[in-house]
Amino acid sequence: HIGVTTQAILITMFLKSLNMNACYICSTDKDEIKNIETLEGVTKKDNMYSYRGIDLYSNTNKIDAMQYGYDFYIYDYGTLNENTLDNFLSKEVKIIVGGTSFHSVRIFKIAYTPALSSNPAPCPKVRVVSLSLS
Repeated sequence: HIGVTTQAILITMFLKSLNMNACYICSTDKDEIKNIETLEGVTKKDNMYSYRGIDLYSNTNKIDAMQYGYDFYIYDYGTLNENTLDNFLSKEVKIIVGGTSFHSVRIFKIAYTPALSSNPAPCPKVRVVSLSLS
């Protein structure tokens, strides 16, 4: 794994340290937020988890996050592919966390060249986080 979830949580923590209201939204195809339950210090309340003062939402509960009026929504898209690319490209700030393999470099080009982004192949080594400013 490249570490996109760690980076997304760290970005959220950084924004919170600046007294910004931010949350993390797991927008992966597999909705891997349930894995976070295993971390020490994670609590679950209603439709969200909380970890070190950060509100964490699953993809299915992201609408719940919208009603709280956060300043920042940090989206963890997991692997960049045809299912996540359009949503990723629609965000105001885009951060790609990836390696330097041939496939990673190719997917970077696809993500930043909309003319080439019509049919990207899934690449398991590229993980994506996107920042949404409200």
